[in-house]
Amino acid sequence: MPDKQDLRVQIPEKFRKQLDKRFDPSQAVLNKKAGEWIIAVPCSLCLEYNSFCGGCPFERFGYVGCEHWIRCVLDNNRIFRLSPHYGIFWHGEDDAKAREQIMKLREAAEKLIEWV
Repeated sequence: MPDKQDLRVQIPEKFRKQLDKRFDPSQAVLNKKAGEWIIAVPCSLCLEYNSFCGGCPFERFGYVGCEHWIRCVLDNNRIFRLSPHYGIFWHGEDDAKAREQIMKLREAAEKLIEWV
C-alpha cells in the first residue's frame, strides 16, 4: 500500500459540494425492502468524466483510481459499495461500521485532497 503522502490528490473546487454530500452518512436512507442503506448521490467526478476515468483527478491511481484510493485510505477493509451514478450502499447489519468507515474516509480526505 502506498504511503499516505502518495495519496495526495488535487480536485477542482466545483466538485466539492456534491462529493461532500455523497460521503455524508447523515444523507443515508434505509431501503427497507432491500435491507440496505443508501446515500443516493451520484459521483460528480464520474458524471463529469463519463465513468471512463480519463482526466479524472484519481486517474493517476489507475483505472477506477478512486476505488484504489479509497481501498488504500481504508486499509482494504471497505464494506460499503460504490455506484458512480446511483450512490453508496451498505447492508443494514453493517450500518455502524459503514458509517464509521465513511467518517474515517472524510477525515483522511481533509488531509489528502487539495481543492483547486
